[in-house]
Amino acid sequence: MEPEGLGTILGAVIGALAELSEPLPKSVEVNQNAPAEHRPLRFAMPDRILDIHPGELREIARSEPVPGYPALTLSFTPGMTDWFAETTRANVDAPMTMSICGDEVSAPVIREPILGGELMIAGPFDRAELDAMMLVIAGHVDCDGTRMFETAPAGTNSRTGGRQGG
Repeated sequence: MEPEGLGTILGAVIGALAELSEPLPKSVEVNQNAPAEHRPLRFAMPDRILDIHPGELREIARSEPVPGYPALTLSFTPGMTDWFAETTRANVDAPMTMSICGDEVSAPVIREPILGGELMIAGPFDRAELDAMMLVIAGHVDCDGTRMFETAPAGTNSRTGGRQGG
């Protein structure tokens, strides 16, 4: 499957996920040990740009708030929660572009400040695309599909993220 809305960067991750015999859980542990330069998630507003490291997240989970429309929910650390509150308060009625690995995934207009420390990424994504985004944002897999550290989901191959063995 070619990821239509995500360009080809996440294609390797989606391909590796297709090799897994079991689906990913609804949430994955955030890799606090991801390299400092791994900042795949970017939020761009008219006056600020922030590239997010997995360590700035408390949790990332897949949900289906509306049947048939899966989404990702990001829960931020207290410091990031404060940053989002301040930044979105200063940018009400402005666009906030979200991109993953350089590919734009969403560009909503901020209608009110984001104060609760959670943000949902929703769009015309299928489960494979959301799972790929979840693993990359959480710091388990780099944008090119390579596994990072020992914290990738159990049973995955260290080069491709694909299932080991048999």
